[in-house]
Amino acid sequence: MEIKNINNKVLLLIFFFLSSFSFSMEQDIDRYNISILTVSPGKDLVDAFGHSGIRVVDNELNYDIVFNFGIYDFQAPDFYSNFVKGRPIYSLGINNYNRFFNDYKNQKRGILEHKIQISKNKKDALIRLLFENSRQENKFYVYEYFNDNCSTKVADLFIENFNDEIYNFEINLSSKSNYSYRSLIYKMIPKNSWGSLAIDICLGSIIDQDINYRQTFFLPSKFGSFLDTIESVNPEIIESKLLLKSQDIFEESGFNLTSPLFVILFISIFIILVSFLDFRNNKQTKVLDILLISITTMIGLLISYLWFYSDHSAASQNYNILWAPPLNILLFIDLFTRKKRKWILGYLKFIFLMLLLMMSHWILSVQTFNITLFSFIFALLIRYLFLIYNHKKLIS
Repeated sequence: MEIKNINNKVLLLIFFFLSSFSFSMEQDIDRYNISILTVSPGKDLVDAFGHSGIRVVDNELNYDIVFNFGIYDFQAPDFYSNFVKGRPIYSLGINNYNRFFNDYKNQKRGILEHKIQISKNKKDALIRLLFENSRQENKFYVYEYFNDNCSTKVADLFIENFNDEIYNFEINLSSKSNYSYRSLIYKMIPKNSWGSLAIDICLGSIIDQDINYRQTFFLPSKFGSFLDTIESVNPEIIESKLLLKSQDIFEESGFNLTSPLFVILFISIFIILVSFLDFRNNKQTKVLDILLISITTMIGLLISYLWFYSDHSAASQNYNILWAPPLNILLFIDLFTRKKRKWILGYLKFIFLMLLLMMSHWILSVQTFNITLFSFIFALLIRYLFLIYNHKKLIS
């Protein structure tokens, strides 16, 4: 969830620390402090879900570093193509803690620290595991929004390797959480925002299913809350401390002139008004239909690619395709030819029914569609009704 590049200074830090680590590992491991850092969300979409890291402090050699699973290099070959295909490559990097802290301080974001009081042997195992995973041949992994990100990596390390020491009997991690991925996304990104609209269009009904508690840890704040519950039961195991208080960096996302709700509502009213005038004046505004066909076709092609051809598992079962079918490109045949075809009338009736089906999916909660689309779907219904009426008249 975090965008950073490893610079030469950080690489030098890694090598220097590794060389010292091999010399000092046989000594008293209790000199190490290990904690989980939870960073609050930032104002940009890429930072909206927060961040997690593992802090390791060597009190004897005065090392203070953060293991960061959120590293990627946007200048790497095929980075953007891999991202579109659903195979973005991230890596585990090592940051100097002071640099890590100051970076988020400059971004006005908060940092919460949970110190983990595990045994000496467990600390030994964790540090060895972190350095093993940070080696050049091991540090890269395929990032996945919900199942393999900077937060789940940290959570998996602690739960799978140290469950016997940090076990929290008050939470069954395999039980249902009464959350879905989408509902948790809405907690981080307002529904009436362009980022939320893009996510809702690209990701399918699969993210509307209830998830278990462990799956909620894709959000750093949820894993942080889990650690808080352990602290409340076993304060000798975990101790929390607010290192940096977040500042108010968010703007109101209500009804304003640039919000998707207002923009799409304005477009929808325009579509309905033009359709009414076309009906009254017995004509067809083809420019409007060209725009609508182009927009729905391109969105439909994107949905189809993400669903059927990419590795974005969360993009499957996406019923936005009901209002944005890629086959809408067929309507261009009717627009640019004089002869009107009867099968086009059949297709218009088909996509009208698909809109009604999409609304039933919405009502029955098969998939949650972005609320800002409601007016646009209604406007499409009106426009398709007019096109059906107009086509019937022209072929009769």
